[in-house]
Amino acid sequence: MADKKISALTAATTPLAGTEVLPIVQSATTVKASIANIQAAPVSAGVAYGVQHLDSSKTPTTTTSFTYNTANISSNVPTLTIYGGTTAKTGSYRLLSSDGSVDFAMYSTATAPTFMVFTNQPLAFGTNSANTFRLETTGDASVLTGNLVISTSGKGIDFSATPGTGTSELLADYEEGTWTPTDVSGAGLTFTSASGRYTKIGNVVCLFGFVQYPATASGANASIGGLPFTCNAAISSQQGAVTYSQVATVRSIGVNASSTNTTVYTLAGGVVTNVTLSATVLYFNSTYFV
Repeated sequence: MADKKISALTAATTPLAGTEVLPIVQSATTVKASIANIQAAPVSAGVAYGVQHLDSSKTPTTTTSFTYNTANISSNVPTLTIYGGTTAKTGSYRLLSSDGSVDFAMYSTATAPTFMVFTNQPLAFGTNSANTFRLETTGDASVLTGNLVISTSGKGIDFSATPGTGTSELLADYEEGTWTPTDVSGAGLTFTSASGRYTKIGNVVCLFGFVQYPATASGANASIGGLPFTCNAAISSQQGAVTYSQVATVRSIGVNASSTNTTVYTLAGGVVTNVTLSATVLYFNSTYFV
């Protein structure tokens, strides 16, 4: 094919697909490189940048406070300080590089400026020189520092896109902590020792409890309270297991509906009294709905 002047070539169809190739010199050898590879090339500290205000009614703004983080340059995620100190200008901006390799868009509030990165690289959020959150080009979200915080009660992770016929697919709560078992039999007992732990996932509570009864002659039905969450009213009783007892006839512990109380039961399903548990220890666990 005969050589042609650039002006004589047929115009390319736009937008470019990224698979088109150009000749470049790499280590003294002429090789071909795709448009996509050239666009994703690492950013050089020698590249010039300019800031364009996206509101046409305002004067285009420039700044000299761009900075680089060496570690980030190697992974093609330049770090920018849009405004030095605590000064920020309200509005939308676009950052353009002289070599066309980086294109940023940013919205700055009246307080701490933030930035977003758009190219073949991830969409990154952060303040000044630190990226804190990234939307990866794979579609994944990466929390680089801190935690993913649900700031509104009742909101969470929605799994409604997954198959299922449940009444709710929103995971709106997770909690773990301790609770202290108390006597709610009406006998006014003070446990010699008592402790408990729980984990709540959505509307399900998994708990562990330990109590040591004092010496007592009370014939009241044994009832342990202080559960961390109220049991669902739609279920009359949700049974848990007594995992260890010094009384052979003690079998299970039931969480009572619409309450934070339990009832201790025998092997035959009868109710255990306080005197039966006098000066003994009880270990138990339960899973119940709230």
